Amino acid sequence: MRRILLLGLAALVLLSCDSGLPSLRVEHGADSVTVHLETLGEYPTSVGRLLLADMQSGQTIWEVRRSQGTPQLWKVAFQAGENPAEPPGVTGGGSFEVVTPQGASSFDLGPGGEYRLTVWSETGHSSRTTSFKLETDSEQAVSEPAE
Repeated sequence: MRRILLLGLAALVLLSCDSGLPSLRVEHGADSVTVHLETLGEYPTSVGRLLLADMQSGQTIWEVRRSQGTPQLWKVAFQAGENPAEPPGVTGGGSFEVVTPQGASSFDLGPGGEYRLTVWSETGHSSRTTSFKLETDSEQAVSEPAE
C-alpha cells in the first residue's frame, strides 16, 4: 500500500512538472493586450515557439520558433495596428526566427479582433493556450482563461 501511495505521489509530481510552462495571464490595455509568461511571477520563461491565430478564420497571423540558444521571455504584447515580428525583450542568450509573416518585420492586428496565442515549452513537448480580444475604447475587456 505504501508503495502504491509513493508511486501515485511521484506520478502527480511528474504530471504537474510536465508542461515546463507557467499559466498564461492576460492583461488588457486600452487597445492592447499583454500576455504574461513569467515563471513564479517574476522569472523569464524558456520558450520554444509562439503562434498567434485569428480565432474566426483559424489563420496563423504570427509565428516564431527558437532558432538558437534558449530564448526566454517575461511577456508578449500585442496592439491594434502594427506589431514587431521579432518579439522584444528576449533574454537567456537565445533567439527566435520569424516563421509567419515570412520575410516581414511586422504584422497587423485589427481592433476588435479575437486571437488565440499558443506558447510551447523549450523542448516543444508541451504548450499553453489563451485567447483574447483586442478591445476598442467602447468595449469591455474579455479574455478566456489559459489552458
